[in-house]
Amino acid sequence: MNKINLLNWRRRKLAQRTCLVLISGIILLIGLIGVMHVGCNLYQRDSDQLLILNKLYQQLSTELAQRLQQQRALILQFERLVIEKSAIDHIYNELTSYSFFFIG
Repeated sequence: MNKINLLNWRRRKLAQRTCLVLISGIILLIGLIGVMHVGCNLYQRDSDQLLILNKLYQQLSTELAQRLQQQRALILQFERLVIEKSAIDHIYNELTSYSFFFIG
């Protein structure tokens, strides 16, 4: 009878341990699913923010390129005006020097 009681006790203990292992596994699986869900949500949020930042960057870079092109055009126009002014000043100086000969 002692051996039968010992076998029954071992079977109950084995069943209890099996039950504890299954419960622990289920709890770990639920925890893992929860962590994965939170991680996926954070990844999705960060991905959305990166997409928004990329759109803003594209808009800003387009605007910056347009402004640089405008500034280049203005610089070229300014350089042409400086050259024209220099030529006009040179002609004015020549006319002034010739007027001294003719006037007096």
